[in-house]
Amino acid sequence: ETDSYLFQVYNRWGQRVFESNDPDQGGDGNSGSKENPQGAYVYFVSFVSSDGQTFTKRGTVTLIR
Repeated sequence: ETDSYLFQVYNRWGQRVFESNDPDQGGDGNSGSKENPQGAYVYFVSFVSSDGQTFTKRGTVTLIR
């Protein structure tokens, strides 16, 4: 279990298309009721573990429909 968690996904124009503070919640390729288009997206995840260590990761993911 984590004390702090943030997961964000951004489109190619830098607009946030997904955000969650729940480590059990993932994205489904949609923004609300609208489908995000195929393409490359940037993700960022950061969390602080229960023992106080901070972890961060950034990368890209390709959405294929």
